Amino acid sequence: MAFGKTEAKSFKLTDPEAFALFGITGTGAGVSIGPRSAMKVPAVACAVSLIAETAGSLPAKVYDRNSRETTKDHPAYALIHDEANPWTSAEALRVQITTDALLHGHGFALVVRNEAGDPLEMHRLEPTAVQVETLHDGESS
Repeated sequence: MAFGKTEAKSFKLTDPEAFALFGITGTGAGVSIGPRSAMKVPAVACAVSLIAETAGSLPAKVYDRNSRETTKDHPAYALIHDEANPWTSAEALRVQITTDALLHGHGFALVVRNEAGDPLEMHRLEPTAVQVETLHDGESS
């Protein structure tokens, strides 16, 4: 390195030189990379599954709003601790929603309630099927 000259030791992930690091070959046509194609890259698939499975395996707790103590008496406790619905464990739902959040920017679940408003089941919603509406101040409505 000559005196007064700087040496570039990094590049942006959008630079074509970075594609080879992740097993991606660029084209002159400009290929779009979405969640499905990104998961075909081993590094992306490993990172997403590591983060999502770790988040899914963490203990899930429900806290009382007033005392801020953990409680097992809340109607939602079984849904986030045991089974989200008859065919999906709570852990599997947390993994799915975390995966959606990593790949799409959002993860959503529908809470099915009884007539009294108590939660009975939770179901994953496809992130592309949900539209987030925001108020004028930018908050979700």
